[in-house]
Amino acid sequence: MKEKLFQLELECHSGAISEKNYARQKAGLNATLARLLSRSSQWGGRETALTAFTNSAPRCSITGEFFMPLAQKAVSTLSGRIPKVMGPNAHALADYALSAICIVGGIVLLRRSKRAALGALLCGGAGLLNSLFTDYPGGRWRRISFPTHGRIDAALAGVTARIPQALGFDDERESRFFESQALAATLVAAMTNYDYPQPGPDPDNKWDDTGSFI
Repeated sequence: MKEKLFQLELECHSGAISEKNYARQKAGLNATLARLLSRSSQWGGRETALTAFTNSAPRCSITGEFFMPLAQKAVSTLSGRIPKVMGPNAHALADYALSAICIVGGIVLLRRSKRAALGALLCGGAGLLNSLFTDYPGGRWRRISFPTHGRIDAALAGVTARIPQALGFDDERESRFFESQALAATLVAAMTNYDYPQPGPDPDNKWDDTGSFI
C-alpha cells in the first residue's frame, strides 16, 4: 500500500499526473484496501487480503500520462543533436498533415467528448492559420517568416500538450490524442532546418524537393 501511494505521490509531484487524477486513484486504492480488509476473515486472514490487494489494485501506467510528457521533454532537450533533415517543403507537408489530423480528430471526438473535440479543433485551427500565414511552400498570405513560424510551432506544441488539463479531461483516454500530437509537432520542429533561404518577390523563384531555394 505504501509503495503504491508513494508511486502516486511521485508521479503527481513530477507532473506526470494531475492532482485531480492523483486524488481519484488514491481514493480508489483506499476503497479497495478497506473492502478487502473488511472481508479478511473470508480471505483467510489479513495477510491474504493484503496480497489480494497488491495483485488487484490498479497500477499507474507510464505509457500515457507519464511517458508522453517525458518523451516530449526529451525531444525538446535533444533538439540540437537531432539531424536537421527537413526543409520548408517537408515541414509544410507535416504541418498541414498535423492540422488535418487535429481537425478530423475533433470531428470524431464530438461523439465521445465535446471538450476534447473543442480542444482538437482549436489546436488544428491554430496550426492551420500558422501555416497559411507563413512565408513557405503552401503559405497563403505569407506574413510570418519561416524561423518565426518555428517558434510559434514550439509554442503551439506546448499548448496542445496542456489542453487536456486546461479543459478538465486530463484523466480521460482522449488526452492521449493531444499528447501524441504535441510529441509529433515537437519532433517535426526538432528535425527542421529553419535557416533555409526565404523565397523572394520574384514569381519565378522555386523550391526543390528538399526545401532548398533554386
